[in-house]
Amino acid sequence: MRRKLVEQGGTTLMVSLPSKWARQFKLSKGDEVEVLEQGNGLYIGIDKEVKQENTHLNISGMKPLIKRALGAVYKKGYDSVDVEFDSPEELQIAQEVINQEFVGFEIITLGKKNFTAKRISSIEHSEFDAALKRVFMFLFSVGDDTIESMKNKDTQAARSIALRDVSINKLCDFCRRSLNKRGFADPTKTNMVYFIVEQLEKIGDVYKNMNDYVAENSLKPGKDIIDCLGKLDSYVRMFYDVFYKFNMQAMLEFHSRNLAVEKELEKAQDKVQKHELKLVFYMELLKNLVFDMNGAVMAMNL
Repeated sequence: MRRKLVEQGGTTLMVSLPSKWARQFKLSKGDEVEVLEQGNGLYIGIDKEVKQENTHLNISGMKPLIKRALGAVYKKGYDSVDVEFDSPEELQIAQEVINQEFVGFEIITLGKKNFTAKRISSIEHSEFDAALKRVFMFLFSVGDDTIESMKNKDTQAARSIALRDVSINKLCDFCRRSLNKRGFADPTKTNMVYFIVEQLEKIGDVYKNMNDYVAENSLKPGKDIIDCLGKLDSYVRMFYDVFYKFNMQAMLEFHSRNLAVEKELEKAQDKVQKHELKLVFYMELLKNLVFDMNGAVMAMNL
């Protein structure tokens, strides 16, 4: 939309705010707004979250997509959702998703074919930074313990490690909901941070799948797999350092490390046992997920 500037007092230029936006956040005369200069643009924001009151979702016959559909409702920022279902199985899946992944939500009404889930406690958006760091800490511990379980040939531990992905997903969903409702501290970086959070969740998924594969097949990976995984574990930590302490020299080293890890994986692929090839595939996927965040980090800092 375009607005004309109005001169006031001979030196001050003013512009009107869109009435729909002002009504959405219940703004009135005397309220304060944040103004951020960004190149040839000007960002105007307020310290209030985007209101996404209520939505409706029919999960009847949608069993494979129930978790993703409900997750999308939560991440978008809705505070209440009315859900229709057909079978007890659909209800059970939905209840598990809400109880495990919807921070601050409870099912407040439950009928024969429908229920309503509503936010009953507020999310502190000031906790976003701490939540994001906890995602990294979880990934570090999962990586370290995965290596340790492989060294000890402990497939039972691998099964337990895979279960930590629930906590990683919950934290990542909280971060994405927070970004959708309030945005990042610097609003021009919201999209880049959102992408990074999604990548971190996918990294957690790869660790989960890797541990599940080891546990389900009672695998005892050899030294080549363990060594490569150790290098990838260090690579994840290297991204953490680049993200929180950005500089171009570190980015150059990050790029070089990617090439080095790629060569190690190529060597491992030729040396490992046939049943370990899938682990090499998982590690290649993990490496790519980490490296693909480099563009977002540079866009945030350059």
